[in-house]
Amino acid sequence: MIDRKWAFNNTNNEEDSWDMSDLYDSREECIKEAEEYFRECLSPDDPIFVGRCKLVPIPDVAVDEMLDKCDQEYAYNCVDEREEWLFPTWDKEFTGSDAYKKFEASVQASFRQFLEDANIQPDLFIVEDVERVR
Repeated sequence: MIDRKWAFNNTNNEEDSWDMSDLYDSREECIKEAEEYFRECLSPDDPIFVGRCKLVPIPDVAVDEMLDKCDQEYAYNCVDEREEWLFPTWDKEFTGSDAYKKFEASVQASFRQFLEDANIQPDLFIVEDVERVR
């Protein structure tokens, strides 16, 4: 698990290359490995930055966009002018309805279940609590 692990950037710039470092359970272990890496691969005098990893959350499926796309695909096959067939997703009364909320929750749950079943685990992260340790 990446979340809350420690990483060091393997350049002497706070903004670069956080994804190239291994991940460590403790700040102390991370600093020790960073010092060794900088001693062997860069200058032992270069600054070292460490920080905590935070997984980027999986975004929700945009249900309203999905429904609009379905409506557009349906309309593409129509010869006559028509009203919106499916429903007006811009209508707050519609998107606030119990039916819409239930459908949206079902889509989100199905999407997350699909990711789990397909063993697609998120691994994108940001680095927080960055500090210069040398």
